[in-house]
Amino acid sequence: MEIRVYRRDDEGCVEIADNGSAISDDEWVMVGEEVRDEPSQLQHGSEIGLLLAQWSVYKFGGTLECNKTDDTGSVVTVSFPVE
Repeated sequence: MEIRVYRRDDEGCVEIADNGSAISDDEWVMVGEEVRDEPSQLQHGSEIGLLLAQWSVYKFGGTLECNKTDDTGSVVTVSFPVE
């Protein structure tokens, strides 16, 4: 696992990358833009971790980006506005 903290334009970012089993496409869909405005307890993947991360990040004005590096890894980037 790698954790990287950096600044991108007007936001601070924390990037978490691993090479474990990749998070499935079904799980990634749950934190996509299509559920950003109205996440619900009925609309989440098999585990609650990504949904809780999404709710927490959006509550504080941030964004949550999710990417698969390949079939054996994932990268999650949390970004918050900074002044």
